[in-house]
Amino acid sequence: MECFHWSVGYNPNPEFSYGRKVLTAVTTFITTIDDIYDVYGTLEELELLTKLSKRWDVAELDQLPDYVKGELKKGDTPKLIQCYMNDNGVSEDAAREYVKRFLIEIWKEFNEEMQAAESIFSKPFIDVCLNLARITTAIYMYGDGHGAPNAKDIDRSTYLIVDPIPI
Repeated sequence: MECFHWSVGYNPNPEFSYGRKVLTAVTTFITTIDDIYDVYGTLEELELLTKLSKRWDVAELDQLPDYVKGELKKGDTPKLIQCYMNDNGVSEDAAREYVKRFLIEIWKEFNEEMQAAESIFSKPFIDVCLNLARITTAIYMYGDGHGAPNAKDIDRSTYLIVDPIPI
């Protein structure tokens, strides 16, 4: 559901529904494969997983060990703040502050680009970038709405996708 929420957020236009379905499938697969590489697997098993992903044949997933199949079903994701803490040796508060400041600067740049009379980027590209920034902000506003959604995140997804406000 979280991957579909991302897809709807980045491009909500009805004519792109097929693209959202494909993007949801691809991001779900990539997220899962990334988690498996990060968390599980011996060198031998990861080499097998690499071969399978290069062939892109879902039917061959049966060759994977049971615990790897379980991770595929679980779909856990790495967290930006945890990664920043680990990479930079800082506290959670410091990592959150860094990410917050970074996002504020990126929003400023987006807003300047949107107001520019001429841009090197096309309007549709700018719109998709802006929507991606918006959905990222919405998903992570109250914590990790992708890897560990809380009640607010689930409610927002429900209101957006399952029970939207009628127009």
